[in-house]
Amino acid sequence: MPFNKEASIRYMIIDSCLTDRYKPFPSIFDLMEKCEVRLGKQFSVSTIQKDIKAMKEDEELGYMAPIRYSRSEDGYYYADENYTIKKVPLNSDEIESLEFAAGIL
Repeated sequence: MPFNKEASIRYMIIDSCLTDRYKPFPSIFDLMEKCEVRLGKQFSVSTIQKDIKAMKEDEELGYMAPIRYSRSEDGYYYADENYTIKKVPLNSDEIESLEFAAGIL
C-alpha cells in the first residue's frame, strides 16, 4: 500500500476516537464526521470502512488493529482497551531509514 498522508491522518483520527474514554463506541458516522471536521472535506462511509479494514488487516501498514464492532452499542471499539496505533513499533525498513537520515545529519 503506497503512503497516503491523508489516509494516515484519518487513521490517527479514527484511533483517537476509538481511544476516547468519554465517548466510547463511535459509530461509522461519528468517525466520518470527525474526519470531515478535522480535514475540512467530505468522506464517504465506504472510505471510513476501508480505513478500518486497512487498520485491521493491512500487513504493510503494520497496525493490525484489534478493531471490533458492537451491535449492542452500535459502534466500534478496540478489543484490547490499551491498544493505540501510536504504540506500533517501527519495522526494520523504517529503522534503517531513520539510521540513514541520522547519519546524514
